[in-house]
Amino acid sequence: MQEADCVVSIDDDNEHAAEQQRRLQSLKKELRRTFLSQPRDRALADELNELISDEQLVAEAMDNDLGGRLVEGRALVILGESGAGKSRSIHRALSDRFGNYQVANAPTRLISITAPSPCTLKQLGASVLRATGYETKRDLKENVVWAMVRRRLKDLNIRFLHIDELQHAVQMKSDGEIQKVRDTLKGLMQTPEWSVSLILSGLPELAVFIQGDTQVRRRCRFIRFEPLVPGRDAKKVGTMIRNLARRADVSADHVLASTSLALRLIHAASAQFGIAIELAQDAILAAVREGHKQLTLGHFATTYHARTGCAPSENIFSISADFLLIDPQRALEDAPKTTIPADGAPKRPKDKRNA
Repeated sequence: MQEADCVVSIDDDNEHAAEQQRRLQSLKKELRRTFLSQPRDRALADELNELISDEQLVAEAMDNDLGGRLVEGRALVILGESGAGKSRSIHRALSDRFGNYQVANAPTRLISITAPSPCTLKQLGASVLRATGYETKRDLKENVVWAMVRRRLKDLNIRFLHIDELQHAVQMKSDGEIQKVRDTLKGLMQTPEWSVSLILSGLPELAVFIQGDTQVRRRCRFIRFEPLVPGRDAKKVGTMIRNLARRADVSADHVLASTSLALRLIHAASAQFGIAIELAQDAILAAVREGHKQLTLGHFATTYHARTGCAPSENIFSISADFLLIDPQRALEDAPKTTIPADGAPKRPKDKRNA
């Protein structure tokens, strides 16, 4: 009987590909963790410090049985479009001042939730309860839910409540329901035995929610994450690209000096700094994946196509001129669509841009 051969296969290509994937994954993690501080982040930190300072005065007033506005909480409102970078900045600011507040049972005086959608008062209260570690399968009444919320906040020594995406409250059809949410949040700030300070964040529509009640409005301070302005912020965006590229041992100097990359990136990101960072990170990863040491417009074009599904004629980083005429919000909509006629042969519609 003939013995079977012992075959050992060493696939160098597979091992190399696996090692390359590990390095890319490590680089991706490093780029994602890189925080690019801006003046708005320092402003957010300052306002948060003021809120904490005010809360300490409230606690002292309560200890001394003082009343009136001395024992009322305040609210910090953070507004910005989707992709502006609010969530990353808020998380960093809260982590700096409250430690690892997202870990279960962490010794903290803050809890953070995302407002449900639709944001009814009962659902909002249930979200707060869950964040305090309280779970119930019972269908509790609205007033019972919020009585439990106030008791839990006091029992757990929670002085700060962060609610993200609170613009969901404006989406309710009934003005009466919206006002009930306002009144309840106002009540949290006014409760004599345990007032709470609020950190409210969301899209610009959140301003409508705040402005609808004068008493809520006067207790608020505001931070706006403004959109990028090409003439003012192109240099800042260029610096961001350089800093990220340097972490990947890739040079961005040539492409920034010889092209309108920063302006194209601002436009492609709909003037939102958070989106601009994500596009830059992906373009740098594309360069590393291809083994390139120089960042090019082509890397950004590849990234933009992958993220938007745009047609080549609608790629902000590919066309030679008039890129400002492209609407990045309609990139997928404007991509050529394949149609299947009766004969079964796929055809594309004619490009009418230059017709």
